[in-house]
Amino acid sequence: MAMKMASRATMAQKQTARISYRMWMGLNFLRMPIRDLHEEIQRQVETNPALADCKFSLPPGWRPQAAASLTGDNAFLFDNLQAEESLFAHLSRELAYTGAEGSLREKAIEVIGNLDENGRYAGDELDEEGEKARRLVMTLDPLGCGAKSLSECFLAQLEKIPKADRAAAREVILQLDNVLAGKASLSRETQVLASRLLACLDAKPGSHYSVAHTDYIVPDIIVGRDGSVAVEHGTIPEIKVSPAYVNMAGDSTLDQETRTYAQEMLSHVRELQSAVAKRFDTLELVAKAVVDRQHDFLLGQGPLKPLKMKEVAALAKCSLSTVSRTAERKYLRTPRGLVRMRDLFLSKDSSPVEHLKTILADPANAGLSDLKISQLMQAAGFKFARRTVNKYRRMITQ
Repeated sequence: MAMKMASRATMAQKQTARISYRMWMGLNFLRMPIRDLHEEIQRQVETNPALADCKFSLPPGWRPQAAASLTGDNAFLFDNLQAEESLFAHLSRELAYTGAEGSLREKAIEVIGNLDENGRYAGDELDEEGEKARRLVMTLDPLGCGAKSLSECFLAQLEKIPKADRAAAREVILQLDNVLAGKASLSRETQVLASRLLACLDAKPGSHYSVAHTDYIVPDIIVGRDGSVAVEHGTIPEIKVSPAYVNMAGDSTLDQETRTYAQEMLSHVRELQSAVAKRFDTLELVAKAVVDRQHDFLLGQGPLKPLKMKEVAALAKCSLSTVSRTAERKYLRTPRGLVRMRDLFLSKDSSPVEHLKTILADPANAGLSDLKISQLMQAAGFKFARRTVNKYRRMITQ
């Protein structure tokens, strides 16, 4: 029997989206608050020789106040002082070693900022990416920080137990929360095993570090009583191109590889200039649209008005995602104090806030806790968690 072999050639067309370095830088800068932008530009200056020397000035609050008073003969005293490292500072440094970037890194920083003195996560419910970030934090040193329960904390530390005993230790650990809650009990043999295996685990991994850390907020926007909006530029130096590299890029006596390198470094400088300028322009447009709508609230003369990011995008003539990135981690210094930009967006009618104001204004409710007020709000048909009540309570009473 003769066999016929057939060959078939197929061609598939695939379209992929690639983001340019300039676009990536622009999007990244837009999300950064002024402090992060300051540090990123300083890093660019240190790594790109085509940038002319920039003079950086630290914004208020970044330099320890103790250092300012130690000058002259007593300056050496400050050099010998070492403040106890906080849990926040330690885990933030450990996170940097993992190479986590973008939204994962930002979510992880938020998780670290919501740890209690023992290292337990005490923040709000997390979405899928937030949970991924929390589990990343649990793998940092010290192991177990970011856990929500004792058993979860111990499971993150299983590698401290000899490999042969880990299976038995896992079974014991999974029962701990129920035992502590009085829902289960351990046999005498299991108790002996538990005490032996868990002796090397730490129930409070965060307690070995200083709890207190000062995290200064440098506002990106200054709002005047007349509704004027000013974008904070003070800490960002003028970005200039190095004349030496301009000459190098056009010097025909140099080899092609050297000229190409100089041209690439100059291109990065121009992209940096463009990204920084675009960030400030976009931030000003978005901030003006938000402040115009919420001016009464920022003066302490009225409640928040309904405001969607889609409306601001139309006013600022930009995309919805641009508004979202612009509002991320940005603060405004206003006549009523520091206000987070994201808190100025209100997608629903302000009636829940008005109802909360009514509850707080009642003298009979003066001593009620946030949890009790949350229950009163839920009874009235408004889904307000305790933390949400606390946020609005502080905003209303400022």
